[in-house]
Amino acid sequence: MKLSAPPQNSADYQQLEMTSARSSEKPHAQPRIILYSLVFLLAASIPPILRLSGVHAPLTMVHDLVFTTVLVAATIISCLNSSRERVLRNLLFAGAAAFYLQLIDIASGQNFATDYMQVVVAAMSFVLHGSPYYAATDYVLYPPLYAQLVAMTFNTCAACCAFFHLPCGQQAIWNAVQYVFQNTLFASTVALIALTYRFCRKLATFNRVPSMLMALAAIVPSSAVFWTVRKYQCNIFVTDLILAAILLVDRYPVAAALCVAIGTHIKVYPGLLAIAWLFGKRWRACGWTAIFFALIAAASTVICGRPQIWPEYFHIASTYVSLLPTTVPGWLLGSPNLLNETYQSLRLFHIESFSLAQMAQFVHVEQIAFVAWFGWKFLQPRTAKTVSHPDVETTILLDRYCDLLSLMLIIGPSVLADHYVMAIPISLWTLITSFKRAPARRPYGAFAVAVTGALLVLSWSFKSIVPVPLQPLGLVLLSLARAL
Repeated sequence: MKLSAPPQNSADYQQLEMTSARSSEKPHAQPRIILYSLVFLLAASIPPILRLSGVHAPLTMVHDLVFTTVLVAATIISCLNSSRERVLRNLLFAGAAAFYLQLIDIASGQNFATDYMQVVVAAMSFVLHGSPYYAATDYVLYPPLYAQLVAMTFNTCAACCAFFHLPCGQQAIWNAVQYVFQNTLFASTVALIALTYRFCRKLATFNRVPSMLMALAAIVPSSAVFWTVRKYQCNIFVTDLILAAILLVDRYPVAAALCVAIGTHIKVYPGLLAIAWLFGKRWRACGWTAIFFALIAAASTVICGRPQIWPEYFHIASTYVSLLPTTVPGWLLGSPNLLNETYQSLRLFHIESFSLAQMAQFVHVEQIAFVAWFGWKFLQPRTAKTVSHPDVETTILLDRYCDLLSLMLIIGPSVLADHYVMAIPISLWTLITSFKRAPARRPYGAFAVAVTGALLVLSWSFKSIVPVPLQPLGLVLLSLARAL
């Protein structure tokens, strides 16, 4: 029998060891996903069943009790016959899930944010077979899909009430939609932890516990994640789709394309990944993205029964963007962070001679500079000699996507602090690549810049103390770290 030759160097050996470790844990992944999915469904379904049965216990308390109990049981089951490292990882995951359950329950006791109510009003228009894009609408930058999904949830809840002969009025059905949205937000937040963990495992080749700790360090203290949960925004949904597409594109390009197409029909940011795929010659992923995007657009048109829905959307969105310079400070021209924070920074240093119109011109110059910087970084040639990560193609693709996404988050027409949930992959990828630089490229300096940028992007923003554009500055530092 002929024996295979051993790896020639330590790097090959480490790569072989990591591959064998991943292959050994693959059979455990699917049962664990099914187990936690059943936990979510059980925890979400028991409180309304009790309410319909006449038990008038507080929904939040019942939800917490059921989920915590079942989560502990599921974690114990998943830890049986597992290594100490797997047990610690599962405990960290369960603790983070319980933490975000409390966070969402606390947020559910508050008034809903304006954006969520705009989506509800738009969904009401679809339920009544109308259009959400009318003269006085606030649903201006979202494509139809988001509101249509909420409207479909309303119709499903109404059909369930009719099937079971439940005396439910319109307000009760919308309360049920709210409850479904809250649980979906909770599940997507926990999925964000799991996907970030897989991102670190696959691309950073870290072990289980360091990967989970890195994921939790990026998510749990993040102000962007907190405000997305607090305001019932859709940014976590979009970030989940971005991470899923990044993780799936190599082995399952069709599934990755579907994630990008769905995400782009909610917000434009996932579509930037298709541009990076195009430059990376991922033709199959690009082609399927275009097909899925067209199919979803056609389905949205058919469902609402309005062939003119897309012209209405583009008219309202373009009108809104064109009127931004005439609105209050914080919504002028580009990103509210970029203009408003720059304006406040000058006032902090007692420089009050600039009018808002002059500030708008200054922001134009900033925008041109950012477009030039990130455009140059996106288009500059990259070779295996300039890339330290073992997977050269993935490194080039993700570097380009990080440049595009950073530019959109800095100069986008309606970017707020909670949008920086989508900067989590940028921060983690920059930390990973800067730490793995060759010694000749000053890895510790790049890593220090990356850590500083990640802290500015992900941590809490103390605007009352330091009113400067910290998050855009963090993205610029992260881009510098990738360029070092």
